[in-house]
Amino acid sequence: VSPSNYASGLCAAPMAGRTDWYLPAICEMGYDNGGGSGCGPMLQNMQTSLVEVANVAGLAGEYWSSSAHSSFIPNGAYFQLFGSGGANDQLGADKANVFGVRCVRAITN
Repeated sequence: VSPSNYASGLCAAPMAGRTDWYLPAICEMGYDNGGGSGCGPMLQNMQTSLVEVANVAGLAGEYWSSSAHSSFIPNGAYFQLFGSGGANDQLGADKANVFGVRCVRAITN
């Protein structure tokens, strides 16, 4: 199976000359608004830092995380809905659903 056929495989591909990209865990992406992930709003995450504080509107949409979701065994994962004004959410879905992928990497010198 080609790595371009699955979310974490897309993040393993070199981008912008870098090879240290990865598919983030659900708590790195945002916080729980009732979807059951248990991620807290006080953690460093993309929803708080980039959407709510920095107002980076280009993140809007639904994106897969690397976190499994036990209600959709064996093919379930959490996804993050990025929205403005607190319209974020974290839900689980079967991996057959088509959502976007946001790859991240640690910022280093």
